[in-house]
Formats: sequence, structure tokens, C-alpha cells
Amino acid sequence: AITLNIRKPIYYIKYYYNNTSLDTQEFTYGTPQNIINNTQNIQGKVFGNWNTEEDGSGTEYEEGQEVNNLATVDGTIINLYAIWYDGVARIGNTYYSTLQLALSDVPTNSPQTTVELLANVSENLTVAKNQNINLDLRNHTVNVTADTLLDNYGTVTISNVILDSSSTNTATINNEKNASLTITGGQVIMSNPEGKQAIYNNGGRLEIQDNVYIEANSTVRATVHTLSNGTTVITGGTIVSTGYSAIINDEATLIVGDSEDDEIKATPTLRGS
Repeated sequence: AITLNIRKPIYYIKYYYNNTSLDTQEFTYGTPQNIINNTQNIQGKVFGNWNTEEDGSGTEYEEGQEVNNLATVDGTIINLYAIWYDGVARIGNTYYSTLQLALSDVPTNSPQTTVELLANVSENLTVAKNQNINLDLRNHTVNVTADTLLDNYGTVTISNVILDSSSTNTATINNEKNASLTITGGQVIMSNPEGKQAIYNNGGRLEIQDNVYIEANSTVRATVHTLSNGTTVITGGTIVSTGYSAIINDEATLIVGDSEDDEIKATPTLRGS
């Protein structure tokens, strides 16, 4: 009998900080591994991500992101460049040291303004009445350990979101009376069993679209709770409760599925009591 021992290709990632390579990481094809974390600092700058192009126009990789099979040819070297920003958030070409400063700079009674998050942050956020914001978190994480993560009094569309609260006795998101919140993709988590809802829709309009995952580990509150004549429209996604109910609708309107000519186009997954 003939036994063939075929070695899997080995490839490398070289990490560049300001045109200088300080770290090299070895990968084996077929074995998942995590991208390294940034180890450098530049005064007045915020590390955003790794990128295959020095100007940030290529493929982005986050710190600690698991990757696999980035190359098939033995000995391949992949260059990743540290991308630095002048703040953690931006509106157009204006940068802000906090995400809340960017949100607060959006004028009221104006067309929708896009705010981008450029790094992971820990902040409590508020959107004011009559603000219209498209909040693109670019798959970065906002987390808090106290108080509500997002109080929405205006109109907000959130995409590429990771919102994680471990607060006690508060919801991750409060959507207030007459406010409008649309979530188009990402995760909203209440990770504290002693916390409240992942989303508390207190008389506003809430729309949960496909590619959205919402979970609450609360033992005392539902994952999504709508009341006070609010409206919740769920056209897709997954809503999970590990300790209570997935949805509670209290004197409010709940619409599940995207209906057209009486045909259901999308249906969410609900797990919980």
C-alpha cells in the first residue's frame, strides 16, 4: 500500500503599521485562525480595521476576526494595513471623537444624514426628536454596562449593527412615542438576565427586517415589547428569548410578515416562551 502525506498549503499575513511591517502570522489552509489585534497607537488617531489596501479601499478585516482559506498557494503572503481615522465616527469627511457627538451634530427637520461608526465604542446614545439618521455601524460594536444603550426620539435606520447591553433594569433600545426605528441588519442583544428588553417600543414605530438577530437573556421582560399604541412590523430576522417571552404586544399593533396580495413573503423566527 502506498501512503501519501499531502501537506496543506501554508500562507502568511504581514501586518503593516505606517508602511512598517511589525507582525507576521502563519496560517494553514483549512484551519481557522483569528486576525491579530492592533498593538500600536498614533496620537490623535483611532484604529479602525485592517485592510488589504493601504488607502483603505480593499477588503476590511476586524481585530480578532476569524478567517480561513485566504490563500490556496503555499507560501503566499497577504499584506494587511492598519487603517487609522481622525475619530470614532464620521459624517461625510467630518470626524468625531465620540459617536454621540456625531449624532448630536445631525440637524433637526432635515433630510436623512448618514453617520458611520469607525471603531468599537462604549457609549449611551440618544437621537433627538425630528432628527433623521441613517446609522451605519460598519459591523463595529457598541456596548454599555449601565443605562439604556440607545434612546430614540427621532427617525433612525440602523444597519450592520452590533448593540450589546449588560445593563441592569433597562432595555438595550428604547424607541419612544412617535419615534421611528428600522433595523436592516445585525444584532441587538440584552445579555444581562437582570436586564429588561432588547427593544422596548414605547409608542413608536419599529420595523425589524431580514438578517436581524435580536436576543434577550432577561428573566423578567420580553425580547421585544411594544405598548402604548406603538406599531411593530417584523418582516424577517430571528427574535430569541432565553428566559421569558420573545414578543409581548400590549395595546399595540403587531404586523408579522411582508404581505403582498395576501401572500406571505418573509416570516421571522421566534424562539421563547
